[in-house]
Amino acid sequence: MNLKLMRYRILSRLTFGKKRKHYKNRLCQEKLKNKYEVSGNGNKIFLVSSDGSMEEAHNRLSGINIIIAGSNNRVFLSREAAESKMLNINLQMEGDDNYFKIADFVRGNWNIAQYGGNNYFSVGENTRCGEVNAALHSNRFEIGQDCMISSSEELWTDGHSIIDNGSKEILNYSETPIIIGNHVWLGRRCTLTKRAQIPDNCIVGIGSVVTRAFKEQNCILAGNPAKIVKRNVNWDGRRPADYKADFEKTADLAA
Repeated sequence: MNLKLMRYRILSRLTFGKKRKHYKNRLCQEKLKNKYEVSGNGNKIFLVSSDGSMEEAHNRLSGINIIIAGSNNRVFLSREAAESKMLNINLQMEGDDNYFKIADFVRGNWNIAQYGGNNYFSVGENTRCGEVNAALHSNRFEIGQDCMISSSEELWTDGHSIIDNGSKEILNYSETPIIIGNHVWLGRRCTLTKRAQIPDNCIVGIGSVVTRAFKEQNCILAGNPAKIVKRNVNWDGRRPADYKADFEKTADLAA
């Protein structure tokens, strides 16, 4: 499903009495009334404390909107992240046995749709984003720890089938999970499709389209489709000027 259409549908279901023109606004910019709309059996939404203890969430949480249509779906939200007021989630689950998990110190705007059942989506500790828009169709998506993800990111698996006319076999079926490793930096407007995998300590350039699994860590990926353009690199969250000043100070002390 087209992700703009997905966001339109989620937003139009989550808003109350707003004029159609407002539906065109991005989810992260819209002030939504916090909403849980859950139908089906055995669905659970948990708040998870840093010590691992959990309690079921019965009250609406600021900035978190959830629609569930199906059974035995599970949502695990870090209490620290949910109460930080720096986390916004718009989650739609359709089908059974879907899984969604947000760890401690996760921040940003996450617009996630899970279709067809048996989806898995998780974000590791201390991962920040500007805006992520993801649509999964019975697939698995894992984002590691300490990642920095910019805005307008598009992550999805195929929601429609491509069939060979002769054999009638499906050509685009994939059970390969989408994985973003630890300490990965995604530039603005990146797109990840089915089978995309990014190893630890990698950087993905602005506007890149990742369509396959990469194996080498400490690389820069860029292009459409993305390829390795530089090896033996890493990144730091400090601004270049600040990093340079700290590096020079350390070098002076070591001299």
